[in-house]
Order: sequence, then C-alpha cells, then structure tokens
Amino acid sequence: MLPHHKTRRPAADPTSKYIKYGMAAMILLACIKFLFFFDPIPLEDMLPYQNKTMYKFTTKYGAFVMELFPNQAPKTVAHFEKLVESGYYAENAGFYRAAPGFVVQAGGFVHDKPSPYGAIDVEYNLPSKERMVVLARANDPASGSTEFAIMLADNSVVNAPNADSPGYTAFGRIHAGYPIVVTIANEMSEGYLAKKNKDQAVKFDSIEQITDLVPTTPDLRAVSDAIHDALATRYSVVMFGKTTCPYCKKAKKILKDIKAEVHVVELDLLAPAVASQYQDMLEALTGRRTVPNILLNGKSIGGGDDVEELHATKKLEPMVHKIGALAKSVVLDSIAKHPLVAFTKSYDPYSKDVKKLFKSLGAKPLIIEIDTRDDGDAIMYNLQKLTGRRTTPNIFVSGKTIGGCDDTKALHETGELTLLLQQAGAL
Repeated sequence: MLPHHKTRRPAADPTSKYIKYGMAAMILLACIKFLFFFDPIPLEDMLPYQNKTMYKFTTKYGAFVMELFPNQAPKTVAHFEKLVESGYYAENAGFYRAAPGFVVQAGGFVHDKPSPYGAIDVEYNLPSKERMVVLARANDPASGSTEFAIMLADNSVVNAPNADSPGYTAFGRIHAGYPIVVTIANEMSEGYLAKKNKDQAVKFDSIEQITDLVPTTPDLRAVSDAIHDALATRYSVVMFGKTTCPYCKKAKKILKDIKAEVHVVELDLLAPAVASQYQDMLEALTGRRTVPNILLNGKSIGGGDDVEELHATKKLEPMVHKIGALAKSVVLDSIAKHPLVAFTKSYDPYSKDVKKLFKSLGAKPLIIEIDTRDDGDAIMYNLQKLTGRRTTPNIFVSGKTIGGCDDTKALHETGELTLLLQQAGAL
C-alpha cells in the first residue's frame, strides 16, 4: 500500500485576517456608538398598552379623566400638577366658559383667583385636536397660569404658531368621560360667565390621581375612546355583545325584565378587525375578552351566566338601581300608572306650595321626593330628557307634564286645573 500523502493548503494571507477583524471591530464600534448616542426605544412604547398616572375630575354631571403629556410639555405638566396637588382646583376654579362645538374652559378667572405659582411660557409641541387639553393664556406668550380649555373640535389650525403667535400649549387629553365634558358645555350658559353669576360655574367636586391603561397606537386609541365613550353613558348598564350570541340575548332579556336602561355595543356589527381590537382592549381593561361583557359604572360584572346568577340570588336589581339605571322606568311607570304625579324636593318652597294646592283641592298625587332617594339625580336627569325641565316641582297629569309651580297655579286661577284633574280621575 502506498503511503498517504498530506495535501498542503496554501498559507493564509495575513492581510485578509486583518480585514476580517477590522470589519468586526467597525461593526462593534457602530453598535456602541448607537447605544451611547441614540436613545433606544423604551420597552413600554413597544407594548400595545401602558399604565399611566392621570387625574379624575368629578362634577355634578359625572366624571372625566385627564391624561397628561410630560414628554411633550414638561414645564406645563409640572406646573399643572403642582396646581392640582396644592388644591387650587378644589374650590372656585371650575368651568366658567362654554362654547359648544369649540371649547369648554375652567380655572380661577371668574373668581379673580390668582395662580400661586406664577405663569409659564408656551411649549408648543402638540396640535389642539378634539379632546386635547390646552393651557389658556393672554397675548403675552409667558402668561399661561391656571386656565385650561378642553377642545370640543379639532382646533389645531387656530392654535398653531404663526407670524403673530407662538401657538398654545396642548399638555393633556381627555382619556375617559369625554361625553361628560360635552354635556357640561351644552348644559352651561353659552359664553363666559359674568362675575356676578360665578356661582353658576361647574365646580370640581373632587380630583383624584388614578392609574389606567393607555393604548400606544392610534388605532387602539380610537378603540379606547369609543369604549370609554360608551362607558360614560349616564345611569345605564353598558353591554358589549353580539347580535347572534345566545348568552347576550339571555342577558338582555334579564335586564329588560327588571326594566334596566341598557346601552349595547354590538361588536359583530363592526368590521372584524375592529371588533377584535375592541375585545383586546376590553380584556386589558376588565380581564374579560368574551361577550357579553356587562359593566356597571365602568366595572365588569361578568357575562350571561354571571348576570343570570346575580338575578337568581336577587342581587342584580339592587346593583342596577344603585347606578340609577332603573330611574327611567321609575319615571315612565309612575306617570303611566297614576293620573297625577308630582316630582318634588322636600326642602323646595315651590314644591311645598304645589303640594298645599293639591291638598286644598282634595287631589292626592303620587309624590316622588327626588332629594330623598338615592337615585334622585338619575330621576332628575331622565325628567329633564323627557320634559326639558331642570327644576322642581315637575307635575304630570294623565302622563303629560303641565309644568312647575307657577304653571300649576296659573291653571288653577283659570279653572283649567280642576277640569284637567277631573278628566284624569285625580279628583
């Protein structure tokens, strides 16, 4: 056997080795330079949601939650948070200006209440889109202090910097309860309150710091807005369901049987991709992805089986009553079943006068004292929607309102009241 011969490999070119090591070193240096000289994307920004600290403002119309943007307006946010934490907005600093479809504005202006922390300059970085919170100011760019306005439309163009103005600082956004803000603007007298009418300002009953989930993408933020807008439906059960779901139908029937007011969002009527995002967002907010998802005051009480069990154990109706979702049926049933109904307040002199009048006539109305009921605010809300009246008493004869105290007295003076009561069978 012939001996094996080893094949000699050509000697490596030392130059190619240096080139290889040099390229590796250059890549390493580039990576180091990126890490040290470029801000990496924060992990939370790559997630679909993040927890943020916000402020919940409660008014007589309901609550809204304000998200702040410290990265875009650091000085303004710090200034605003100092004002909140000092208690500045707790008294004499509520909404005093309403321009429906434009803005609603709050602060201490109408009470001549100065800022304890002076004023700050404009930090323009964000457009004034609908729902954004903007720091109000005078002509001086450094005059922003305590006044803030919530945008009820996209006011980006009018608030943007131009040749004559540095623009306005948008430093926050209404994260939840936006329909409440719209209601406030619509219910207030339009324009600025006169100082003599400052008691009509919509005050902040409480302000508390909370933590909530915020989407990090525009499409999820739109879904979040829609969900929170639904949850802001006043004095109502809110259900996210599907028209074809048997468990949803069961839950709807139970709620109908107890005469609950229900606001339903049917997910199967949305585009499939959007419906899936709704369910993702609901899972993040409530821990429940499936339908029905039934919420009272923004808190999920479960699905069809849960509602059925609550109803069977007689727990459901008191829970629904507590949030005022039975108030509409109280109003409608009362005026449908009784010929004469008086919605009154026990301390109200006009209510007392009209009760005396009915007593003198021998009429026996059904009296519903709104201020003595835990669903009184919800009853007043439904009466206003039904009749347009915000005051008491509100008198119904044969299911129709005849007005308040002055209206009732006027009918009595002409003799029409007695005739109406006789025709209704109330005398």
